[in-house]
Amino acid sequence: SDEIRVQTLKVLSEAKMPPRDRLTKIGEVDDRLALALGAQLTSPNPRLRMQAGLTLGLLRVGEAGLTSSRPALDAFFHDASADLKLPWMRHGLVVGLAGTQTEATLLALAQGTDAAKATFATLALARRRSPALAQLLASPHRDVLNEAIRAIHDDEGVPVAQEALAGLVTAPPVALPTTALRRAINQNLRAGTPAAAARLLAWIQAQPESSPLLAEALQTLLVFPSPPALDLVDGTARRYAERPLAPLAAVLRSGQAKLLAFQDPSLKATGVELLVKYGLDVPTPQLLELAGASQVSPAVKLQVLRLLAGKTDAPTEIRSALGAATSETNPQELRVEALTLLGRYAPDLALTIATRWVDAKSAKPSERQAAVAIIALSKEAGAAQQREGMVERLAKERLDASIRLDVHTFAQASADPAIQAAYRRYLAIKRKPEQLAAPDLPYELLTAGGDAARGRLVANEHLAANCTACHRFESDEGSEVGPLLKAVGLQRTPAELAESLVNPSAKIVPGFGFETLTLKNGETVAGVVTSEPGLLSKSYVLRLPDGTKRSIPATELSARTPPVSIMPPMLGILTPGEIRDVVAYLGTLRPKDKKAKK
Repeated sequence: SDEIRVQTLKVLSEAKMPPRDRLTKIGEVDDRLALALGAQLTSPNPRLRMQAGLTLGLLRVGEAGLTSSRPALDAFFHDASADLKLPWMRHGLVVGLAGTQTEATLLALAQGTDAAKATFATLALARRRSPALAQLLASPHRDVLNEAIRAIHDDEGVPVAQEALAGLVTAPPVALPTTALRRAINQNLRAGTPAAAARLLAWIQAQPESSPLLAEALQTLLVFPSPPALDLVDGTARRYAERPLAPLAAVLRSGQAKLLAFQDPSLKATGVELLVKYGLDVPTPQLLELAGASQVSPAVKLQVLRLLAGKTDAPTEIRSALGAATSETNPQELRVEALTLLGRYAPDLALTIATRWVDAKSAKPSERQAAVAIIALSKEAGAAQQREGMVERLAKERLDASIRLDVHTFAQASADPAIQAAYRRYLAIKRKPEQLAAPDLPYELLTAGGDAARGRLVANEHLAANCTACHRFESDEGSEVGPLLKAVGLQRTPAELAESLVNPSAKIVPGFGFETLTLKNGETVAGVVTSEPGLLSKSYVLRLPDGTKRSIPATELSARTPPVSIMPPMLGILTPGEIRDVVAYLGTLRPKDKKAKK
């Protein structure tokens, strides 16, 4: 029956052919298989045809080079258009074609007029990763073009044909489908040469703004100097050599006019971002237009504001644009940057805005802190009075908690007698010793106003603090030498978190204190006591510095020191501001609500 034939073909496809040079008559086995298996290709049973193709291809019947050993090309096709629509049938026939036909035969078929057969042949060439695929980049058949380009581009592709693919963006012989064009654009990104950048720029200059891939091509140029590790099209992981910016900037300079001429705000914003990234000049009128455009992303506006602050040809308009960017309608990061830039460009306006922000109920901590920084350094009339007033409020404990450390910092360094007097009154407030991180630094200054994002960077990347050498935070990266901190935000108050950073030995988590045990024989052993004597054991279990454990019978113990933390005090390693940020970050570490996931 046909089912028996199918199963026989499956078994046969897994067989090992004898070495060609050991055949008594070269091609003898091929001839027999070609006749036996080729006959199954003509079967009306589609499963039998599919399996015959797979078996022929896997055994590579005809590999000895004898034309008579290969199944006839026409035997593979009953109705190529119908077979192409069946993935399982298509796979079987493609494997058979790739394993039995010559490259010349497949290329001729792929260049033929029958679109379905041409697609089959292209897929077979793709399976063989044939350089002949480069000759199909002008195919009039859409599927042939797509499959050839996909095979050349995806994963490792066909390296010898990839330059031809990259060149398609400048003068394509035929209209490229979107999927094919995307790969041609991406192939230039992979190439990474100034010539590849020039090709992309030429394509961008030739496109109407309605082109569906224009925004993608602009983004490709944006990441051109440092492509992402995961490929933008096929997602494969890649490593790229360093790409100097100067030669690429020279290419972009030639297309600067086009990048500034876009009418679409989003495209124009990307064009300006490109010029900024490559260090090219942008005319002030263009920057002012973008600064006021609502469609421009905050990230681009940040770059625009920074460029404007360096301009001198339209001071009134630039002052107005920077001032407008501090409006409450803008994102927090943009407002803070605008105020900071105003501090250098228009100090009088910066002081006015900063004075308002310090007491504004709607102001975020970062905005209040930016305002304090402006007031602290301002030489404008009235700034000294503002500084004195803030320190007075600090001394009277009427200052917003998020800016206490900032006001304390500038007051500590101030030479102004009035500020120094108010600062001393603040330090004279009666506090218990455990409320002080240092004689002139109450813990209350470290518990509010921190930036969790900055704190996360300190906790994970600060080389001197080296927190991950002992702790784990959000992931399994780090160490178990110290306590696990994944849920510390729920277990400790901000004041306790600040104390644990400044004075780690104040409260020792059980099982993490470093002790010295003196034995009756005079020996001393240092480590962490992980287990005390109890009902089940009459010994102390000590984790030694090298990670090994030692059991010490309680009867042998003579003396034991109080536990201390092996963590060094962070004040001095980190600034008070960095400690405040780490406290804010640790406060965000809480167990995930499992119910919320449902």
